[in-house]
Amino acid sequence: MIDRKEKERLKELFREVCIAENAWRNSIIMYNDAYTQRKKALLAVAEILDISIEFFQIEDETREQKWYLADGKYVLVERNRNG
Repeated sequence: MIDRKEKERLKELFREVCIAENAWRNSIIMYNDAYTQRKKALLAVAEILDISIEFFQIEDETREQKWYLADGKYVLVERNRNG
């Protein structure tokens, strides 16, 4: 099994993919299936490790935010009304 530090790294990687997908949608105004496929793969790993609920929470959090790509970096521009 993997340790807590490795699980945290997986969650951070998933968060980065969610942010990239969000920024792509907001910056390019297009859908990018590559991010969806990455999220599905990471979710499959999360299910095996029994941490998928935490991944869904990350996905919900980033969905409620508005990210953009600016100068090669992801920038959080806006949160939902509650955030």
